Amino acid sequence: MIAASLVVSACGSTTVPSPSVAPSLAPGSAAPRPSPSRAVAATPSPSLAGSDVLVDPGLVSFLPPGGTDMLRTVDPDTTAQVARDPALRANASAMIIAVYRWNLRTPSPGPADDLAVVSVVRLRDRSKDDAWFRDWRDSYDTAACANAGGVARNSQTDIGTHTVFIGSCAGGSFTYHTRVAGGAIVISITSIGATHLGEIIMERLAP
Repeated sequence: MIAASLVVSACGSTTVPSPSVAPSLAPGSAAPRPSPSRAVAATPSPSLAGSDVLVDPGLVSFLPPGGTDMLRTVDPDTTAQVARDPALRANASAMIIAVYRWNLRTPSPGPADDLAVVSVVRLRDRSKDDAWFRDWRDSYDTAACANAGGVARNSQTDIGTHTVFIGSCAGGSFTYHTRVAGGAIVISITSIGATHLGEIIMERLAP
């Protein structure tokens, strides 16, 4: 299932530039620190090919900007690794992965190790139904919580104008899922830390 491949690939390599190594998607997994050249500015740029799934930094336009309190880093290299997964091609035409952290150079509301990793995926077929999306979420949550005690519970709520599905890991991490642009775009988040960055990102999504 492509949702699982998103989590597994991101676990090994998605980080943000910082003085210390950023935690991975799932607590307990190692996440190497990239060189400064691996991160690109959060400004949309021309798509790059990742097999036949495009690595499209322009998809960050569906996400809130970093702002003064929060930093957003786009990771096209990790996205390219995920995009090569053959399981992704049947469902996705483009994607990008971004990482959010608190901006510690400002009066930050959260600690340095709070983290949210966000996958934005453009579907080939926006008519994918609720059953498909449920399978996506279940697969993603199982992978995201694998090293965090497993999935403890699931819930559904409205955050802003979006219906959001939340997965809770026994170890304290959370996942968040929603669809935007008439169902054409799937946004999935793994959030680590007591400040629940994933929920804040969902709150700041455009209507």
